[in-house]
Amino acid sequence: MNPRFCLNRKGQSTVEFSFVLMMVIVITLALTDLTRIAYNWMALQYAASEASRFGSLGQIDPGFVTREDSIRNRITQITNGLGLDNVIVQFIDESGDNTAGASLEYYRLRLSRTLYGQALVDTFLRLGGIQTYQVVAWTVIRNEPF
Repeated sequence: MNPRFCLNRKGQSTVEFSFVLMMVIVITLALTDLTRIAYNWMALQYAASEASRFGSLGQIDPGFVTREDSIRNRITQITNGLGLDNVIVQFIDESGDNTAGASLEYYRLRLSRTLYGQALVDTFLRLGGIQTYQVVAWTVIRNEPF
């Protein structure tokens, strides 16, 4: 083999490694972002499920005046400071009209949280602005007889 050709390929593995490393970093950062979104969605789904079950029983925690405040408190306890943007508790009857949440009526619970994209991903991919993701969980449940 001619030694001149070997000298010309001296940095080839370094260049290939840099290309592969960039792809690995992008994939890793994308997976961490997706994992964060999935975790928050599952936490909101769990909070909505537990709070809707608690609220459907017609109970009020000690120190709270209304069921809505009690349900909101239960959501805060379940999410453990996750930082919800919006919590909607809406009592409705079978025709869809707003009510006070009597026995055997329905209520809708909607939880939402805004997640901001990781700054490192945004800088690395040069997307031109921080990406935001809206994570939402909601449920409709019928009140138990109380």
